[in-house]
Amino acid sequence: MSVSACLDARLASALTGLMRAALWEIGKAVGETVSEHRAEITRRDAENEALRRRLQELLAAGEAAVCGRSSGADGPPVKSRGAGRAERSCAQRESRGAAAGAVEASAL
Repeated sequence: MSVSACLDARLASALTGLMRAALWEIGKAVGETVSEHRAEITRRDAENEALRRRLQELLAAGEAAVCGRSSGADGPPVKSRGAGRAERSCAQRESRGAAAGAVEASAL
């Protein structure tokens, strides 16, 4: 084997080793980044779910107050911010209930 061919083989071997090490480091960094992103997504999903539950509780409490199912210390319904939406929702529910009752009555 000529000197040139021997040097080419050694250089190729060294470069292959360096490329493998670089690819391993890149893969390791990407894996760590993916793990961090997954942890962040899991944390945000849990936070979003907790906020959804809290929103539902607040909407239910506000709707109950506006629809007269809950009263303050003096007796009248408690109104809160966003009560207009709850009033519309309560009125819509009542009108749907009346419409459903009319449909049931006409079916008899």
